[in-house]
Amino acid sequence: MKNFLGLLRKEWVLYRSWWLLAIIGGLIFIYCGEYFLERRTDITDPRVIFTSWVLVLGTFFVVIQFLASIHNDLKTKEIWLHSTSSIAQLVGVKIIFTLTSSMIFLIIISVIGLFPAQDFIEATFMQILFLHFWTVASLFIMQCMFILLALLFLTLHVYLKKHIGHFAFIISSGSFILIMKLWTEFNQSSYYAKILYHGEISTEGLTAYLPQSNGSSFFTIIGSFYVVEGLAYVIGYYLLYKLGTKYLEKVVLR
Repeated sequence: MKNFLGLLRKEWVLYRSWWLLAIIGGLIFIYCGEYFLERRTDITDPRVIFTSWVLVLGTFFVVIQFLASIHNDLKTKEIWLHSTSSIAQLVGVKIIFTLTSSMIFLIIISVIGLFPAQDFIEATFMQILFLHFWTVASLFIMQCMFILLALLFLTLHVYLKKHIGHFAFIISSGSFILIMKLWTEFNQSSYYAKILYHGEISTEGLTAYLPQSNGSSFFTIIGSFYVVEGLAYVIGYYLLYKLGTKYLEKVVLR
């Protein structure tokens, strides 16, 4: 535990300024965007629009910060080679720090951006609170997947770069695009439903706990939860983590 906290403290010292700037930049973007848009358009509450943009951009920032942390350590391999911790633990600490920092970022931006929004004036406090929870939880799950995919393809890129130089970027990027395209097609196919849509738990009742936004159902669409699909995602995340750390270890120790 002491070793884990030491590694976590190191990440905090190195990258806390990244997240502080991200929070400040996000708030400036929301308030400045709201100020100018209110005077140029008839949009009722532009704050919701700009808050949504900041939350989405924050997901990409998560990946960038995580990759920067891994990349900086790879430039000084002695940190990895002489550490008493395993590669899996070293990477795990980076993931935990990044996701924890991201959750703080998401909570601050969503609370400041959505609580005073005019679109939700008629909503109850509990509805707004549930909206924040749902927003943060959904983005958190998405960010977990993006981080693990980024780890896997960074490892592939570093490995290929040793053999084919700068062409590695083209091949690793192309592989990423191809796999994501295939996954999207599979996710939308009937085979996906036949394989994973089992053990349905209806969540339609949760819709009542979400606020309406000018009659829009954007914030009130909640699909059913499937037990088999949920287990498949958990197993998939675990396999991505093990595969990424295993091959990263091979790259570092070569």
